[in-house]
Parts: sequence; C-alpha cells; structure tokens
Amino acid sequence: MLLKSTQKDLENKKLVEYFSDGIAVIEDGIVTECNSAIVNMMGASSKEQLVSLHLSKLSPEFQDDGALSYIKVNEMLKLCKDKGSHNFEWICKRMSNEDFWTSISLTAMHQDGRNTIVSVWRDINEKKILELELEKSNEKYKLLEKELEAKVKAKTALLLKEACRLEMDNLIKTIGHQWRQPLSSIGALSANMQMDIILSQSSSIEEGNKDFFQKSLQDIDATLQKLSSTIDSFLSPYSSDRVKSLCSVKELIEDALQTVGESYKKNSITVKKKIDSNIDVFINKEDMSRAIVYLLQNSEDALLLSRAEMPFVDINVTKNDKFIKIDICDNAMKIDDNIRGNLFNPYFSTKSELNGKGLGLYLASTIVKYGHNGNLYLDEFKEMTCFSIELPLD
Repeated sequence: MLLKSTQKDLENKKLVEYFSDGIAVIEDGIVTECNSAIVNMMGASSKEQLVSLHLSKLSPEFQDDGALSYIKVNEMLKLCKDKGSHNFEWICKRMSNEDFWTSISLTAMHQDGRNTIVSVWRDINEKKILELELEKSNEKYKLLEKELEAKVKAKTALLLKEACRLEMDNLIKTIGHQWRQPLSSIGALSANMQMDIILSQSSSIEEGNKDFFQKSLQDIDATLQKLSSTIDSFLSPYSSDRVKSLCSVKELIEDALQTVGESYKKNSITVKKKIDSNIDVFINKEDMSRAIVYLLQNSEDALLLSRAEMPFVDINVTKNDKFIKIDICDNAMKIDDNIRGNLFNPYFSTKSELNGKGLGLYLASTIVKYGHNGNLYLDEFKEMTCFSIELPLD
C-alpha cells in the first residue's frame, strides 16, 4: 500500500513538472515543493534555491497597496484555509530583484495528516503593465476631457459675454440716435426763443424777466451740449481710441461727486475722501467720470436698500509703480458669494426694489476694461463693500 502511494506521488510530481504554470506546495507560509516552471519564473538556478523560503521572501517588502508583504501573504493564506480556496494578484520578486506581477490561485488540501496549500502561479506581468498603462491613459483622457470641457465652458461664456456686449453696444447706439432727434428739436426751439427775445421790441417783456429767460435758455443750451456729448460717449464706450489726456484724479472724482451731490445730500449719505491732489492719470475724463458716477450711484442704491445706519461712501486713491487704484467703498450690506460672478453682466441687478436695470456696473466695467485697459473688481473688507478701479500708468 505504501509502495502504491509512493508510486502515485512520483507520477503526480512528474505530471506537475510538465505544467506551464508554476506549482508550489506551501505549509505554514513556507515553500516545501515546487516545479520547474516556478524556478524559471523566479529566475532561480534550482528548486533548492526556493524550497524552505517563506513566500514573503519571494516578494518585495511592500505590495502595491502599501501593505507589508509578510503580513498580507499570511492574510491570503488564512483566507484560503477559511474558504478552501482563494485567488489574488501578487507582486513577486525574482532572484535578480526584479519585481513582477503574478496571479496566484490557492487551494487548501489535507494529505497524510498534514494541512497544505497547493498554489498555482501565473506570470501576468506584461498583461498587468498593459492594464496599468491603459488605466493611466484613461485617467489622462478623463483629465484632458475635464480640461477641454472647462475650456469649452469658459470659451462659451466668453462668447456669450461678447455677444451681450455687442448687443448692448447696438442697443445703446439705437437709443443714442433716438435721443438725438428730440434734443436737436429742443436746441432749435431754444435758439429761436433766444433770437425772438433779442429782436423783440415789446415792452411786455420786462428787462429783469428778459435776463432771466436768456439765462435759462443759456442753461438749456449748456445742458443740451452736455447731453449730446454724453450720447457721443455712449455710442463708443468700448473704444480705446477715444481722445485721452492727462487728468487730475482729484478733479475727476470731484466732478463725479458733483453729479450725485444733491441725491447724496437728500439721502444723508456722507462722503469720506482720501485723495492726493498730485496724482494724475491718462484717461478720457468724460468716460471715466461716468464710470465713477455709476459706482457712486450703485453705492447709493445699496445703502438705501440695506437701510444702513449713518450711511457713508469712502473714496480712497492710491498709486504704485504699475497702476492707479480708486476704491469706492460703502457700509451697505455684503454681497452674496453666489452672485459675485454676475455683477458685471448686463441686466443683472440685485436692486429690483429700487427698479435697478442692471446696467451701471456693466457699463462702468466696460469703460474701464475696454476703454482704458484697466480692471474693475469687487473687494470686500470687514465693514465695507468696495469696488476697485485699477488704471495702468503706461
């Protein structure tokens, strides 16, 4: 009986030698027997070089997940004993210290009173390398896809913004042309009235009234000229070719404050200023004054809407080597983060209660950015909301 068992074992060993896959018998994590395929796979010179080694000695110190090979291999063997079999992928180490991937299949066996594990090893290094390269390629593709999607979104947003800008440009030009006709008519009527007063010999017009009428008509003419000039600037607020000159920033801001002065006084808004009278900037004064007026009106609306106690607007001008910065701040309510990105879009308004049209900040930004190659942005401090204009010195 013993002879038959021995003969059967010998036959099994011979059969195992012909397997193309590596076969190893393991007891307590130690290799007790293996075939030539494993010897070749590991780059060993003989079976004796592998037998009696713990499986962790045929592996690098750590596996790809960062686990210690010694601890993880014992976990794999325990799973096999508990379930009867277990399959997993494993990084082995050849005798030349070269790491390579294998697929290992474990089967628990009880033979001659001993608990052993028969393992089948297959070299999957080339396959695994291709899989890892494919995975990296997929990750790279996904990253490129996300980058492309972000670029497309940004480009689309830019195109939409440009389309809105062109639409607004056309709209403003249309409005400007519509304004010109009645203004011309008013101007003609004013000129005729002045001529009639000068030529009139009627005593029905007293000398004092005559002077009053003439002064009023002159004021009308001055206002008409200012409105006509404003329309001209409206018709080309995006052009950087408009005539520019060196202007005092202090005078620029004083002119803008004069425009909103009566309204600020009516609403008890205090103005604080810190402006160096020696700072000059190369701008189109009329356009930039209009941009500052838009910001001052925006602050006024925000203060009224928030019902701020002791409302104030703080204007601060600074200069460095690159640009002049004009900060227009107020103590109105803070602006929500979720609407910041839309502040400078046309027709976007947070002041519907005050019949806001959503054009002031858009036009101010357009004048600063397209007309003066500057920048207009929102900046918030602890107690104030600020809109900052940066104008290049070059």
